[in-house]
Amino acid sequence: MKKLVLPACILSLLIIASLRADPPREASEILKEYGDVKLPAVDAAKVRDPAYVRSYLEKRAEAVEKQNRLALELFQAAPDHPRAAALMSTRWSNMSNGRDSAAAMAEMDQFLKDHPDSALKSQVLYSRAAATLSNPQTASNPQKSLAAVEDFIQANPKDERGASLLSMVAMRSRDKDVGLRLQKRIVADYPASRAAKMAEGSIRRAEDVGKPFELSFDDAIHGQSVSIKGLQGKIVVIDFWATWCGPCVAELPKMKELYAKYKEQGVEFIGVSLDQPSGGLEKLKDFVAENAIEWPQYFMGKGWDS
Repeated sequence: MKKLVLPACILSLLIIASLRADPPREASEILKEYGDVKLPAVDAAKVRDPAYVRSYLEKRAEAVEKQNRLALELFQAAPDHPRAAALMSTRWSNMSNGRDSAAAMAEMDQFLKDHPDSALKSQVLYSRAAATLSNPQTASNPQKSLAAVEDFIQANPKDERGASLLSMVAMRSRDKDVGLRLQKRIVADYPASRAAKMAEGSIRRAEDVGKPFELSFDDAIHGQSVSIKGLQGKIVVIDFWATWCGPCVAELPKMKELYAKYKEQGVEFIGVSLDQPSGGLEKLKDFVAENAIEWPQYFMGKGWDS
């Protein structure tokens, strides 16, 4: 007997139909069952075991699917419940990251069509835009991604989540001019947002290409004066990092290898520490000493504002 395989959108409709056929449960009962669903914990000691990984992924998929089903049941039973929108948003996010992305988009589009004046419209528009950006098939299409983002912004022009969505489109755009225009739009339309602060840095980086780079400081380790002007004629690598940054620390052995290899050929490294103001300098000094880092370090003491 052949196994019947149904498209995700058909399965989704069948779930909806089955939920409507039975008397709806109380919201409290559905939420209790939702809360009882636990995603499996990862056993770090077994992550290299293919059999364990397969088992873990299967159990996680099963738990996520149950959460998705319960979120839909809650929405069908009590669409105005305070948690209904959030759980449906999670459902659509889960579906968008997997093979059910088309079904997620279909559900959201249908909701917007059936409930144009719903109080949940704002959240649904946001979820749809986020889903478009997380779906590999649409994330690489800036026009389609931006269209979904614009729908959300048009309905919620002052919601700062619009800035975050625009930022994601800008970062994924292969057209540098398009990305730069979006970053400038974020700064103009959402000046107080965290995304605007990040956009300002992106704009500076984009517009500073080809311009002289100026930097002068006293080395945090040895107190010696360091300046770009004093390094003219050399290739200078500026490394923005922090002792708390896992990827930065993981890269240090390779950095040390490159520094040893090319220093005598006219290459110089400069570290710019993003360590925090309180205790950051001591941590930087200890780390540099323990790991025998030879190049100078600039500690501004401003964390992310460095």
